[in-house]
Amino acid sequence: MEEIKIIIASHKKYQKPAENIYLPVQVGAEGKEKIDGYTQDNTGENISKKNPNYCELTGTYWIWKNLNAKYIGLVHYRRYFTESKKIPKEEDEKFKVVLTEKQIKEKLKNKTVTGLLPNDSFLSTVQWQILWIHFSFVCYWTAVFYIVNPIK
Repeated sequence: MEEIKIIIASHKKYQKPAENIYLPVQVGAEGKEKIDGYTQDNTGENISKKNPNYCELTGTYWIWKNLNAKYIGLVHYRRYFTESKKIPKEEDEKFKVVLTEKQIKEKLKNKTVTGLLPNDSFLSTVQWQILWIHFSFVCYWTAVFYIVNPIK
């Protein structure tokens, strides 16, 4: 079992951090052209074909059913964990502020869960982002529940 794996949910090829703990996963891979160097979410036990309705949640389901690591993280292909208060504008510079395996291990000492904190953007918290994008917090979590416990 690996100690740490951070999944990068992506639907297209994009630059990724150099650290080996980052694993790019092509979400919604079912019926799409394979992205070289990426793990597809239509392997193993999966719901990849439901991606048009569930977006990155198909990747979350794939992680749950197919990945074995002590600590698992999930990031979007353009959004990574960092301690930097200011993110560089230049693409190559952005990846210099992404958390390294050493930094993550230090943060995980004596902790089992690490949460998200608000940022400076207009949509300042994860909850507000969900409310803004999905209009209903209840509908979002209903979708998560449906993926985990499909209604037959």
